[in-house]
Amino acid sequence: MPVERPSFTAERLGRLIQMERTHFWFAARRRFVAGLLRRFGGSGAISVLDVGTGGGLFCQQLAESGYRMIAVDFLPGGLQRLRQEAPGVRLLQSSGESIALRGGSADVALALDVLEHIDDA
Repeated sequence: MPVERPSFTAERLGRLIQMERTHFWFAARRRFVAGLLRRFGGSGAISVLDVGTGGGLFCQQLAESGYRMIAVDFLPGGLQRLRQEAPGVRLLQSSGESIALRGGSADVALALDVLEHIDDA
């Protein structure tokens, strides 16, 4: 079954990339999730699957903190930015509903601000 293009357009992603840096929602979410990863992620460098990476800023920051990141997004904009800004991040352009990874590829999976973009069915 073919995957439909999400309603999240490239133009909207461009605005998101600009907002991610300073908007209170993204800043608070980064602090909260980073704290959860430190608390429950275990010791050592863990691998984190970031489904719906969007602009990729949080993924980049986690990579800079020592996490082994796998960024997944349907739209290429954030992945292209990550390719330039965070070359150690593994990139996968895919729908969140059909990620082509083997089981155990990541220790933790994040899907932040994603579920509202997926069809309820």
